Amino acid sequence: MQQQRVVVALGGNAFAAPQQRLTMAGQFEFARQALAQLRPLLELEFQVLITHGNGPQVGFELIRVEAALGQAYAVPLDVCVAESEGELGYVLTQSLHEVLAQFGRSRPIASLLTQVVVDASDPAFAEPTKPIGGFYSEAQADELRRKGFQVREDAGRGYRRVVPSPRPLEIIEAPVIRQLLELGIIVIAAGGGGIPVVRCGETLRGIEAVVDKDLTAALLAHHLTGRQDYLDWHRQIHDWAYAHFPDPRHGEWFGYLHRDGRISNTLKGNLWKSFFHHPRALWYCWRLVDSALGAPANT
Repeated sequence: MQQQRVVVALGGNAFAAPQQRLTMAGQFEFARQALAQLRPLLELEFQVLITHGNGPQVGFELIRVEAALGQAYAVPLDVCVAESEGELGYVLTQSLHEVLAQFGRSRPIASLLTQVVVDASDPAFAEPTKPIGGFYSEAQADELRRKGFQVREDAGRGYRRVVPSPRPLEIIEAPVIRQLLELGIIVIAAGGGGIPVVRCGETLRGIEAVVDKDLTAALLAHHLTGRQDYLDWHRQIHDWAYAHFPDPRHGEWFGYLHRDGRISNTLKGNLWKSFFHHPRALWYCWRLVDSALGAPANT
């Protein structure tokens, strides 16, 4: 019987409590709490792929880069994404080994730096709108502009850097991820949507951008299964999200919309999730485990 393959997506904010500062110790603690919920999947020997967001982490990477300008070599955004993949890959790998040991299990784990191909002519590069990093005063924003960064006023709360968020087209390491999963290895990959790269003939080149984690997760599911519906979901997520979520005035995305695309709450960058996410996720995990155990659908 072929093992079922599961993709688990953790948000970047899953590594810190709401309204608390991000710390390394805190990231380990919250990673252990989140991964402990995967016990049913780990005990059933599912092929498990874990991906994660990196918004807060890459934001702090950028703060370090900006503070060190003129004193240390510059680090472009694609390298910041790679560094955050390494940071959270280490946190998740160590935490997952600890969680497995708590219920007497041991499984091999691999954290994989993952490159995602985007199109250099994607319209997102012509008009960057994705806010990243911290908030700045007007004087700080002017200084960043003089250093070559693109900065935009953010809904009256200050100024933030904005970067392109192009659509992911291809995941370079997808064949490696597939082979690792088939060997029974738990894989941590495509963190933060993956490291954005463009094709230059036969080579790859990093490009300063960020890629949406959920778009990459859907594309990765298509790569690993060959199922057309995952590719359709990838396109639907991209088209609907980019048509409805961005604030046309300030660029930053709204947090909550009605199904028809109308704004339901004007909050942006808030630290909490609306209540329906948790029961829906729990319900789906219950159905998934029941399916693996062969239980009737209505039990």
